[in-house]
Amino acid sequence: MSKLLEKIRKNTVVNASILKNSKYFDEGIFIPTRIPLLNLALSGKLKDGGLPHRGMIQIAAPPKHFKTNFMLELMKGYQTKYEKEDYIIVLYDSELGSTLSYYEKMGLNTERIDHRPIKSIEELKIDIANLLNDINEGDKVFICIDSIGMLRSDKETKDALDGKTVADMTRARELASLFRIITGESAIKQIPIVIINHSYGTLEMFSKEVASGGRKTQYAAHTLLFITKAQEKEKEDGKDVLKGFTFTIRAGLSRYVKENSLYPMLSTFEGGLDPFTGLFDIALRLGYIVAPKQGWYKMKDWGEDVKSVRRSDIEESEELMNALLDDSEFCTEVENLYKL
Repeated sequence: MSKLLEKIRKNTVVNASILKNSKYFDEGIFIPTRIPLLNLALSGKLKDGGLPHRGMIQIAAPPKHFKTNFMLELMKGYQTKYEKEDYIIVLYDSELGSTLSYYEKMGLNTERIDHRPIKSIEELKIDIANLLNDINEGDKVFICIDSIGMLRSDKETKDALDGKTVADMTRARELASLFRIITGESAIKQIPIVIINHSYGTLEMFSKEVASGGRKTQYAAHTLLFITKAQEKEKEDGKDVLKGFTFTIRAGLSRYVKENSLYPMLSTFEGGLDPFTGLFDIALRLGYIVAPKQGWYKMKDWGEDVKSVRRSDIEESEELMNALLDDSEFCTEVENLYKL
């Protein structure tokens, strides 16, 4: 250590380190989910990516857009990674809209989830501040908030009880205070936080999708994901029958992937979220799957003598999809398309 550095370190009150050796810049630690495209959206890495081990993820969308399901996928990934360690998931629940079986059907160990119902922003702020104060660096804790979109302020309730109908100007201020408390603290203690929120379109001529709660709630997130959905139908007896939805994740803000990049994910009523969703179209775009004629496809390394097959024969083949993920060149090309 240089004499000057030794001198200026004497009275520091923070845990200082040389920037080159700082543990806070280790960006290679991710918690994978079973959905490669979701891992890509979260981290810019297709196979070895996933939920960052610290910082804040915000998922925003209108109601019935799979927000909670994506959060449960992240919970499942966290439990799988740390199942042999002492970990806990803290779930702040403001809507209480899910049943116990909803979590169990996702394969979650509900005995390792601390369920904390919340009624107001102030209650959440106080409790989560105490929680983060009790957590030490290295503790395996994952915080989930579902959701902040409909959380009231204490003043809003008091005004209602007092018979007042004045506009509540404190909610945005309290939300900003909440995010100021948790943003830096969670990053320093290396605690991931996932927050579910509502989104809406602005009233500008060219409407933009924004998360509720004001700009500060958006800027605090390391990653802000928006979700849209489209119906998926099939013909049955000459009629269109709804089979599920394609949910498209858009990276509104990210430290890992290009802004506004899109990640379509198919979910059917029968099978749920397809773990290999989106890989076929990316492989087709990059030339790892080729189409000798319309409606017929083959892997590029099959050769001329191998017949082409229908899309579903490749897309629904676990063996072929895993072969793509095991191809390091394919993964690198995909990551180069999306990552910063």
